[in-house]
Amino acid sequence: MKGYFLSNRKINVLMPVYNTQEAYLREAIESILNQTYSDFDLIIVNDGSTNNAQEVILSYKDDRIKYFINEKNLGLPKTRNKLLELAKAELIAFMDSDDVANSDRFEKQVDFFDKNPEVGVLGSWFQIFPDRGVVDYPSDDSAIKKQLLFECSAIGNSTAMIRYALIEKYNLKYDESYNSAEDYAFWLSLVDKTSFANIPEVLVDYRWHTGNISKTDGKMVSINAQKAMIEAQSNFFNIEDKDVIAMIEKIKNNQKITSKELLGLIEFAAKVKENIKTSKFLNCEYQFNHDFYKLALKKCKKDFLYFKILFTKGSI
Repeated sequence: MKGYFLSNRKINVLMPVYNTQEAYLREAIESILNQTYSDFDLIIVNDGSTNNAQEVILSYKDDRIKYFINEKNLGLPKTRNKLLELAKAELIAFMDSDDVANSDRFEKQVDFFDKNPEVGVLGSWFQIFPDRGVVDYPSDDSAIKKQLLFECSAIGNSTAMIRYALIEKYNLKYDESYNSAEDYAFWLSLVDKTSFANIPEVLVDYRWHTGNISKTDGKMVSINAQKAMIEAQSNFFNIEDKDVIAMIEKIKNNQKITSKELLGLIEFAAKVKENIKTSKFLNCEYQFNHDFYKLALKKCKKDFLYFKILFTKGSI
């Protein structure tokens, strides 16, 4: 990818593209270009697509589109970091290349930011289509952070907007060791740095199709999400996580783990539970990623301790 540009717009919209179907890509681009709030640049990085993505992008003659291409496919985390390097506007909006934004998304988000200067990260509810219902993430800062730390993501990537000042202050980047769940890890890295909010209405349609990473690589998403969650909990509560992270890396590499390593995961979870009990700020239940735990059980060598763990109720 070559070249930079100077932006004097209020918003930079970041869109990574890799082999997105033409119809989906056109809907995504046009949903941005047709926003009622027009003071933005749409920065697109084509991650070495082998289909007609470049032809589709170049067919739009709108000077707000800033187009860059990776000479070879680098993967989503690295491409997201390329986009962050290019972003310089006051507000940075995120948009995946197969989703569709409501025409008033930016208008409502800019207005919210103007009225709530303490908020650094802003999302909204979103509709999963076709026919999969509304995802109504919590709206206030405390509830969002609890969900991020102990359950799952609470910010929809294609609904997200962030103040550039945060990116600049903390030199924010995506963790390139993740080949999935890198966006979840990114939001987790901000839990102790700013306030979050979600506008409690649908501002984006999220497309559910066979190409979604959550469908094509669900196991890896589960592993990486658990790793990101444990690292965030470790930082938040100052709990040692080195052995647990090493165990997760073994599972990630399709290696067997020992029952002692599995027990270390359970002991880490127990420490987190104790910290939650003594925290007035949190006051919530601890929810372990059971998909990951079942995967860890499958990878664990069977011995006496394994069966003791397996049949001990409430271990997680």
